[in-house]
Amino acid sequence: MFRSTTAAALLFGAALSVAQAAPIASVALSGGSFLQAGSVTNSQGEGHSIVRIIYTLGTPEVGVATWETEGTGTASDFLSNANWFQTVTWSGLNIADGDSFNFGGLDIELIASLAPLVIDQGTIDNVGTSLRNASVTVEWSNGAVGTSPLNQTGWTVNNSFRVVADDGNVPEPASLLLVGLGLLGAAAGARRKG
Repeated sequence: MFRSTTAAALLFGAALSVAQAAPIASVALSGGSFLQAGSVTNSQGEGHSIVRIIYTLGTPEVGVATWETEGTGTASDFLSNANWFQTVTWSGLNIADGDSFNFGGLDIELIASLAPLVIDQGTIDNVGTSLRNASVTVEWSNGAVGTSPLNQTGWTVNNSFRVVADDGNVPEPASLLLVGLGLLGAAAGARRKG
């Protein structure tokens, strides 16, 4: 009887921790504004709010997009000229389930050369190859984090995708308690048997 109760507690705890859904955010970037504006919606936060969003154009290369120092958020990953950067981060957010964070004011351009740095401010990427390193990362209040690449489409095409937390199956405290009690029971049963 004791072993079957212990096994049931272990299985129940494991099932709870695996069955927990991963937080999901929906990202919509406006092609009408060349992907320089958009929104991130906490579409399934499992009760956890979004606390940070990172929108990066990724590793700088010839033919890859870059940001000009404009807009909101905190710029980072600067190129050799501090007017150009690859990443913008919005921190200290509290975006609850169903709520959205809207942003704009960025200015996307194209890297024509890295050494010396030459930025092409007149070309619009109509294919999307300049987005090959670009992604959006979302972090939730429970520590779950997810990253998704942008679709490689032209800057004038709406770019919509979902970000699913990589570690969304982190067990909740109740699940951990059940697993812990099950392990203690199994140890006690083994000690009695031995």
